[in-house]
Amino acid sequence: MPCFHCGLESDKNSELPTLEVFSSTQYFCCMGCYSVCQMIVESGSDEYYRYRLLDKSKPADVPGFLKKYQIYDQENIQKSFITQGKDWKEAYLLLENIRCPACIWLNEKHLRSQPGVLEVYIDATTNKARIKWQPKVINLSQILQSIANIGYLAHPYDAKHSRKLAHENKRRNMEKLLFAGVIGMMLMQFSIATYLVQAFNAQGELLDWVKWGRWGALLGSLSLLIYPAQDFWIGAWQDARRLRVGMDVPIVLGLSAAFLSSVYSVLNNNGEVYFDSIAMFVFFILLARFLEFQARQKSISKLDQLNIAIAQTCEKCHEKTKTWKKISVIDLKIKDLVRVKSGETVMADGCIVSGSSRFDESLLTGESALVSKSLGDKVIAGSLNYEQTVELSVTQVGSQTLLSQIGQIATHALEDKPVFTSKIDAIASWFVLGVLTIALCTATYWLVQGDSAWLAYTISVLIVTCPCALALATPISLTLGMERFVEQGVLPLKMSSLEILANVNQVAFDKTGTLTTGNLSVLKVELVGDIDRQQAIKLALSLANCSEHVVAQSLLSSFDEIPLHSTTAFKNLPGLGVKAQIQGQCWRLGRLADNDSHQFDLSQYRCKTISALSNEKGVQALFIFEDEIRPLAAKTIEQLHKIGIKNISILSGDNDSSTQKVAKTLGIQNYLANCLPNDKLVWLQSQQASGARILFVGDGINDTPVLAGADVSLSLSDASDMANIHSDFIGLNNRLDVISDAIESSKLIKKIIHQNLFWALSYNITAIPLAALGFVPPWLAAVGMSLSSLLVVLNALRLKKIKN
Repeated sequence: MPCFHCGLESDKNSELPTLEVFSSTQYFCCMGCYSVCQMIVESGSDEYYRYRLLDKSKPADVPGFLKKYQIYDQENIQKSFITQGKDWKEAYLLLENIRCPACIWLNEKHLRSQPGVLEVYIDATTNKARIKWQPKVINLSQILQSIANIGYLAHPYDAKHSRKLAHENKRRNMEKLLFAGVIGMMLMQFSIATYLVQAFNAQGELLDWVKWGRWGALLGSLSLLIYPAQDFWIGAWQDARRLRVGMDVPIVLGLSAAFLSSVYSVLNNNGEVYFDSIAMFVFFILLARFLEFQARQKSISKLDQLNIAIAQTCEKCHEKTKTWKKISVIDLKIKDLVRVKSGETVMADGCIVSGSSRFDESLLTGESALVSKSLGDKVIAGSLNYEQTVELSVTQVGSQTLLSQIGQIATHALEDKPVFTSKIDAIASWFVLGVLTIALCTATYWLVQGDSAWLAYTISVLIVTCPCALALATPISLTLGMERFVEQGVLPLKMSSLEILANVNQVAFDKTGTLTTGNLSVLKVELVGDIDRQQAIKLALSLANCSEHVVAQSLLSSFDEIPLHSTTAFKNLPGLGVKAQIQGQCWRLGRLADNDSHQFDLSQYRCKTISALSNEKGVQALFIFEDEIRPLAAKTIEQLHKIGIKNISILSGDNDSSTQKVAKTLGIQNYLANCLPNDKLVWLQSQQASGARILFVGDGINDTPVLAGADVSLSLSDASDMANIHSDFIGLNNRLDVISDAIESSKLIKKIIHQNLFWALSYNITAIPLAALGFVPPWLAAVGMSLSSLLVVLNALRLKKIKN
C-alpha cells in the first residue's frame, strides 16, 4: 500500500497511521509523513495533494512553506523528533544521497559553518545526523535548506522511513550493478578475444573485426559512464562546485582519462584502449559500495529495530466518555491511559494501573528471560507484552522515553571516538589531495622519460588508491561495536573509553548495591536512647525520604507509609549519612561513628549493616539491616579471573565484618572497609601511581568521586543518576556478568579497528608506489581498490559473528 504523502510502499500487515483527507481515509508509511500531511491539511493547503494527484508536473502548486521546509519549524511537528533546552534544540535527521565518507565530511563541515549551529555529528554507517542549534539564530528549515543547497536531502529521522528508503536504494543499486555486470561481461569477452586471437594484419594495422569491436566497446563503456557510474560524476561535480577534493574526484579523473584516451585510439585505429579496465572498475567499485551498503543495513542498531517494532497507533481511553479510541502515538501525552494487548510492543514508558503480564525486554537490555510486571510496576517503551492485556498510565513519551534516551546516549557515545582515530581522520582528509599530487608527478616523470605508457601508469595511480577503506576503518567498527555492547546489555557513554577498558588489569567494586542487591531489609530496631520505637521510625523515615542512598531507600521500603516530619536545612554527608533540622533539633541518620561503636555490644550484628539515628545527646536508635549478595556476583569474579584479571578489590563504607564476609564469600582477597569517598579516591590514586589500570564498578552518590577518577568506570542501570553521569559504561540489565563480556568485546573491537587501519594504510602505502612504477595495470588497480574497501567492511562484520 503506497504512502499518501511520499508514495513509498508500506507493509500491508503493519498497523499504519491514518488521516481523513478529501473525505476519505489515507494511509501513511510513518509518523513523519503523517505529521507533515496533518500540518498541510490543518494549514488549509490540502489542495496541494489534489493538484499533485491531477498533475505531478506542477511544482508551482506546491505550497511555498512546504517547498522551503518551513513546515518543520511548526511546534506540533517538532514535538515528535526534537529535544530542547533553554536556548537550544536538537534533532536527529536522515541524510539522503550520501555516497561515501567524503559526503559525510562535506555535510559536517558545511553545517558547522552555519551561524547558530552548535554541534554536528553524522554517523557514517547509518547516515543519521545529530544537529544541535540555537533557534533564536537559525531555524530548522534553514538548516534543511542549507543541506539541500549542497545537493543532499535531509528530513527528520524515522526508523521505519529509513528502512523503506534503504530498500529503495538497494533496488536501484542492484539495477546499476546488474547493468554494469552485463555490459562489463560483453566488453571483457571482446577484450579477451583481442588477447587470444590475432588482432593485426601483416602491415600492423587493426583487423576490421577489432575496429568494429572497439566501436561497440566504446558505446558500451559510454553507457556504463552515463548510467551506473552517474553517482561518481554527481559527487565530483559537487566537489568541484565547492572547490574541494572528494573521494569521487580521483575516480572520475581515472575514468575520464581512460575513456578519452581510448576514444582517441579508436578514432585513429591505433594505440591502447582501456574499455575493459573501465568496465571492471565501474563494476567492482559498484560491487564494493553495494556490499558496504548491505553491511550498513546489517549493522542497524537494536534501538532502531525497537523503534521499527513500536506501533504507530495505540488505544487511548477518552477521559470523559471512558471509551477506547485509536490515536496516533505522536499525539500521546503524559498521564494518558493506554491499553497494550498481548503481542503488542509498548509504545511509551508507563506504569501499570490495571492487569499484569510478562514482558520481553531482551532487545533493550540483553536479558532473554521474560520479566513479570504487575500493578504499579514501570514498563519500558519497546518491550513486548507476552501474555495479558494491561492498561498503562503514560509517564514519558516521544524523545523522553528510556528507549529514545538510550538511543541519544548511544549516538553521543559514538561521537566520542578513541584518540587514535582522530589522527586517522586527519590523514584521510588530506589523502585524496596527496593522491592527485602523486598522479601528477607520475605522469610528469614518465612523460619526461618518453614512455608511451605514461597514461596507463597515471590511470592506475588514480584508480588503485582507496581512501574509502581508510575512512571506513573506524566508523563501521565502532557502530557495530556499539551494537555488540547493547546486545550484551551494556550501554557505552564514551566510546573513547573503549581502548582503556581493553587494557584494564584491575577491577574494584563497591559493596552495597553493587556486589550485594542493595535491597536491604530492616532486621531489628535497637533502641538505645530516650525515644520509643515509633518515634525512632518516624524520625528515621523523615530523614531517609530526602536521600537517594540505597540504605535510605531500603529503610523507606521496610515500613508502611506514615505521616512524616517536615525537615529543614537538609544536608547530605558523603560517606557518613544525612542530617536535617526536625522540630528545632538537629538529627542525623547514617554510619555509626567509630567513637560511638564501643558503647554498644554489636557482636551479634557482626556481619550486618548498621545505621545510627542520633541527635545532640548522642545515638538514639540503631537500625540493623540484612543484605543479600547479588546473583551472578560469584560467577562474575570467576569470569574476571579467567580473562586474566586476578587483582580484584572491594571498597566499602560499611563495617569491617560485613565487608569481610562478602569478600570471603566471593573469594576476593583485597578489601577496604569503613571508607569515606575520599578514602576510596586516595586508594585509587595510589594504585594508579603503581601502574594499575582500574575499572571501578559502583553506584550511589558516595561512589561519584571514584567513578570519575578511575581509568574507566561502570555502573548498573538502577544506580543513582549522579553515578551514571560519571560512568563510562552502564549495565542495562543489572547483571554483573556483563563486565567480563564488556572487557572482552572492547578488546575485540580495538583489535578489529587496528586490523582495518593497518590494512588500509598498508594497502595504500604499497599499492600507490607499485602503480606509479608501472607494475599495476589499470584493470588490476580496479580490482585492488574495490577489494580493499570490501575487506575492511567484511572484517568489521566479524563483530556480529564472534562470540565472547
